[in-house]
Amino acid sequence: MRAIERVTTLEQEQQSLRLIDVRSSSAAYSLTAPHPETALKLIRKTGDDLKMPREADWTEATLSSLSDLSVAARTLGCHIEFRLPGGKKGYGDVLAVIGPDTFSEVEKFAYIKGPSSILARIERVGGATEMRCGVRLHEQARMVICTVTSEELVRELGRYIYQDVVLYGEATWLRRSFSLKNLVVTAVESPKTGSILSALKKIQSAGGEGWDVVSDPEAEIAGMRDE
Repeated sequence: MRAIERVTTLEQEQQSLRLIDVRSSSAAYSLTAPHPETALKLIRKTGDDLKMPREADWTEATLSSLSDLSVAARTLGCHIEFRLPGGKKGYGDVLAVIGPDTFSEVEKFAYIKGPSSILARIERVGGATEMRCGVRLHEQARMVICTVTSEELVRELGRYIYQDVVLYGEATWLRRSFSLKNLVVTAVESPKTGSILSALKKIQSAGGEGWDVVSDPEAEIAGMRDE
C-alpha cells in the first residue's frame, strides 16, 4: 500500500470557497477563495472526472465534498452548478455539475469492497451511541474509524489498545491508492510471535504495492476467481 497524502490545513484553506454575494435568479451565489486559480483548477478537474468516473483518481477530500453536495442537491431537489463569472447574466461556462445521485454514481467506481484482514494498531475503542474503534495502519497517516459488530468485540478490542492486531471484516478501500476507508470489524486476533507480526507487515506492504500496477482491481480479482 502507499501512504495517503496528507493535506495541510493551509492547503485546505487555499482551496476553500467563501460566499461573497447572492444574486437574484433560481439560486446564484458568488464565491471566492484565497487562491482562486487553485480552487478553479480543482473544480474544473472534478467536473472532468465526473464525466469519466471510472478513470478518475479520486481522493477522500473530493469524495467527501461530493457526498455533502449530493445530499444538499437531494434535499433541495435540484442540481448544483459551478460556473465561471462573466457573461450577460453574470456567469459563464459550467465547470462542474453535482446532482442528487452524483456521489452514489461515483462511489461505485471510487471504492472496492470485500472481505479483508488487515494489520493495524488499535488507538481508540467505544463510542457514545455507536460501537466503533479507531485504528491506524502502518501505511496510512490518518486514523481510520471502523464499525464494530458487537459489544463483546468492543470489549475484546479494548484489551489491545495501543497494540498491533489483525482485524477481520468487510473492508472498503479507495481504488486508486488502495487506502482503507472503513472496516466493519467482525473478529480480532493478536499476532502471537514477532515472526508472525513481521510476516504480516511484509505481506501487507507487498500486496499494496502490487495494486498500483493493476488498472482495474475488481476485474483482476474476478479473473482470479474464474481460474
